[in-house]
Amino acid sequence: MPLIKQLVGLRTNDESLPILQRDAIIDSRTVGVIDAASRFAFPRTPGLVETGAAVKDLVRGAADSKLLDPITYDGKGFDFNIAKQRISLTGWKVPSVSHFAIGVWFKPDLSGYGANAGLMSYRHVAAGGSSNYQWNINFLMSSGSLATIVAILNGRSVSFSLPTSALHQVVFEYEVVGTNHVVRGYLNGELKATSPETAQAYVLPDASDIPILGYGSASFVATVGGPVYRAWLQRLNEPGRSLAEIIALDYERNYARFQ
Repeated sequence: MPLIKQLVGLRTNDESLPILQRDAIIDSRTVGVIDAASRFAFPRTPGLVETGAAVKDLVRGAADSKLLDPITYDGKGFDFNIAKQRISLTGWKVPSVSHFAIGVWFKPDLSGYGANAGLMSYRHVAAGGSSNYQWNINFLMSSGSLATIVAILNGRSVSFSLPTSALHQVVFEYEVVGTNHVVRGYLNGELKATSPETAQAYVLPDASDIPILGYGSASFVATVGGPVYRAWLQRLNEPGRSLAEIIALDYERNYARFQ
């Protein structure tokens, strides 16, 4: 019976099941997973969602994420359609972790948005402001139907182009390599860009700083336009599935759900 329950429970949201059954990619290294299309994580009907609404993190024992502003929900994702709509990713912190990756599923619509459209941010906020991002993901407007997505992870940046108004799984990886570090960017399972390996001190954001999805501040003209369906943060500094395995499993289980 336990084995049958384990196998049958792989696609359920039964809270009595072990952590590995809560989401396909979750293991002991998973910092957080929010999934707006999960009826367990966000059992809401489409429409405008009020400030303060909770989004359950699929990692057992993780704190709920909170809407900091009213955001439209389309039944599968949160549609960021005006500037400064934000979700607080409470507990999504990886201080001094030598290898981690962050993933997000979204369908960008940059029509009407400014030169910088912020998607996700976690930065050290010092007196007078600071640009010491532990991670920062945003868009640069390109001509036609392409945009450039840029990520800064612990001071190193990497970027690549992607079509707008199409569903994407984007993953950015940070890894310490000897005394240097490197950042890699993946689009729908394909490695698209790798930064040079360079020495870099590790950024330690303030304890009071909170990672944000859909971040809007003076650093960005606007938050990203279009729905965001899912995001996750994974430590990779301990033995477990490879990042390639995690990306493939995430893509296999979730691509059809967001179409």
